[in-house]
Amino acid sequence: MRTLLSRIDWVASRFVMGLTAVLVIVVAAEVFLRYVLNYSMIFSNELSRLCFVWIIFLTMPLGVAKGYHVGITMLDNLLKGAAVRAAFRLTVVLTIGLMGLVVVVSAHSVVGRWGEILSTLPLPASVFFIPIVIGAVHSILHLVVQLVEGERPRRPDVAGEVS
Repeated sequence: MRTLLSRIDWVASRFVMGLTAVLVIVVAAEVFLRYVLNYSMIFSNELSRLCFVWIIFLTMPLGVAKGYHVGITMLDNLLKGAAVRAAFRLTVVLTIGLMGLVVVVSAHSVVGRWGEILSTLPLPASVFFIPIVIGAVHSILHLVVQLVEGERPRRPDVAGEVS
């Protein structure tokens, strides 16, 4: 499972890099065109927003996998040994439930908005909801691995981090 997830993470990270490049190019081109040539690309706002949404939701599971999201450690500091692991597993189960709910609601939005077309791009409005489904499912996969292993991912020490 870890090997499969590593490959999915690799693909997701490369896709995010490509989307980031598109975002930077589109925004830079729009700034240049608007302020230097007094011309605006009609689609730049919608395309840059679309790239941003995809970047955020495809990056989310990469943070889940490495433990980079904000964590509140007060309970960990109060508990010891098996109680810490039990509390961790409980929070993982609750998070899997929440991500499952996100998948269901977002999938419903994808289906419900498939017939709507974006105003400046020839794409269905659902393209804004598809990355939410993908990111939530990808996150669930990482959370299941964490649940089975019973340990939260340990991220490398970050300079200036407050414990």
